[in-house]
Amino acid sequence: MNTSTFSEQTAAIPWLHRYILLLACVTVILLAAGALVTGNNAGLAVPDWPLSFGQWMPPMMGGVFFEHGHRMIAATVGFLTVLLTIWVLWQEKRKLVRSLAGLAMATVIMQGILGGATVLLKLPAAISIAHACLAQTFFCLLIALAWVSSSRWDTLQPERAPDPVPSWLKYLSLALVAGTFLQLILGAALRHSILGPGREYFLLGISLHIVGAFLVLGLIIACYAVVRNQGPRLPLFSRLGRGLLVHALLQLFLGLGSYMARMLDRTLISPDAPAPALSVVVITTLHLVVGAIILAGALSLALLSHRYSVGDKSASLDIPLPHQVTL
Repeated sequence: MNTSTFSEQTAAIPWLHRYILLLACVTVILLAAGALVTGNNAGLAVPDWPLSFGQWMPPMMGGVFFEHGHRMIAATVGFLTVLLTIWVLWQEKRKLVRSLAGLAMATVIMQGILGGATVLLKLPAAISIAHACLAQTFFCLLIALAWVSSSRWDTLQPERAPDPVPSWLKYLSLALVAGTFLQLILGAALRHSILGPGREYFLLGISLHIVGAFLVLGLIIACYAVVRNQGPRLPLFSRLGRGLLVHALLQLFLGLGSYMARMLDRTLISPDAPAPALSVVVITTLHLVVGAIILAGALSLALLSHRYSVGDKSASLDIPLPHQVTL
């Protein structure tokens, strides 16, 4: 294969890739802001939508600070996504990148509708949970976009590393993605008290969440066991495996801290308490953010595993090795 032809057909756009990474970082901030709204019981601090008390910028006091601040960050992410879609349609030729950008745009629109519905319908649990899960779906789309828009993606070819990892790693990593996402759904259901208010329902929900956490940890350990020795040939796989394991252990500690803080929180005993304890808000927010990072790592591992399992074995070997290319 002529390397110049290969470059012309699949050339990445460096600044577009960096822009997508920036948008992914802003989305993490948005996820944290959403967790702060839920954690501070501020979902109905602003009763109208899309304006806030009929204004674009109401006084940022009390719960309004969290709810309207969340809306401002969401609007920023929406605007950045519109720019991303225009940029991709204008310059990007690869169908996969264009398709993912279109899905991201559609997800942002749907997310805005769900966000408005949560307010106008007074926080129905089903819509609130869907809103939280769609946010994680959007984040996943950005992670996928970040990979396929990078120059590294086109160098990840199976012919450059015959059987670098067991072929079943892609199925194991897909199971990890599914398990992590289910954990996020359980976490959202727990935060929105879908089983009902009170300590007994919290204990039931947290028990299910703990079982799921150990299942996900088991999948992470299994993935790490597969990729831990790939460092000399495929350092990217081993780094992802280590990162997932470290964040999983951190997540367990945050989960334990969240559980202890919630059990000591008087809002679980008295529904009339003014607000959750600060420790509950901080720890649960960090717990959600680290969960999103684990999901991103799991998805990255799944994408890379799949990338190495497809391709034309007769392709040219003039493509540089993955560890010779930087993002």
